[in-house]
Amino acid sequence: MKSRQFIPLSRNLALGVLGAVMLFSLAVNARAQDASAKAYEKAYGYILEEKWQNAQESFTAFVKTYPKSKSVDAAQYWLCYTRDKKGESQEDVFECYNKFIKSYPKSKWSTTRNRTW
Repeated sequence: MKSRQFIPLSRNLALGVLGAVMLFSLAVNARAQDASAKAYEKAYGYILEEKWQNAQESFTAFVKTYPKSKSVDAAQYWLCYTRDKKGESQEDVFECYNKFIKSYPKSKWSTTRNRTW
């Protein structure tokens, strides 16, 4: 009879631990999303202020730190934009945009998304 009581207790304990792990995972994920959102907003703020070097550095750090972020395509786009604004060669800027379009063809930032050619 003791063994029957032990099994449900073990299941309850296991479910409790699993629930705690899931909550912890959600909390960690939420913090990571908050951190990536803040980093993106900071970098985008430099775009609005026309501080191209700061924006480029911030978006480069963003892409390296948050490669799985839902905003990484936008960050890559803004990296190309900052290169243009900083006066880099048109060939380099074109290559940056071309690489961006190939890497993120379905991105809302891709100019080819709505074209049918």
